[in-house]
Order: sequence, then C-alpha cells, then structure tokens
Amino acid sequence: MLIADQNKPLLTSENIHTLCKNAGVHCWVSPGDVLYANAHWVVLHAATAGEKTIYLPEAAQIREVCTGADSPTLLTSQITVSMEQYETRLFRIN
Repeated sequence: MLIADQNKPLLTSENIHTLCKNAGVHCWVSPGDVLYANAHWVVLHAATAGEKTIYLPEAAQIREVCTGADSPTLLTSQITVSMEQYETRLFRIN
C-alpha cells in the first residue's frame, strides 16, 4: 500500500514503477533513467552513472549503434551496459 503525505509525495518514479510492475506492465528499465522505445529502436539516457539493464519484452536481436566500433548483435531479452551520468546510448532491435 502506498501512503502519501506532504513530506513523501505519492507519485515518485519508484512508486509509479512499483504500481506498473504490480499491474503487469512491462518495465524496460529501473526508475530514474529515461528510455524511449519502439519496435526497432531503444534509446537510454542515464540520469546517474552506473550499470544499466534494459529488459526487452521478449528475446530479440539487439545491437548498439554509434559506438564507433563494430558492436555484436546479441539474441537476448536483456542487455546490461555501464554508463556515465547524462550519457545516451542507442540500440537497434531486429
């Protein structure tokens, strides 16, 4: 149960994330970072530095784009990357 008061607002990103997971909504990332996704692209923007895991709705071929190097295409349902604060990464889903 979530209870709000003036010192602890109800609609934090963590609370929304918990409500969505409990309702069966697929959550692509943990709360705090910004993610945009469609059928073929995923963009992750890191609000903080650290390890970030993207959870795909189902296993798919995913490849990081714009790395400046050949990035392998992985068949997976999740990918974990290390990111700096305010870094943005682009992934292609096939």
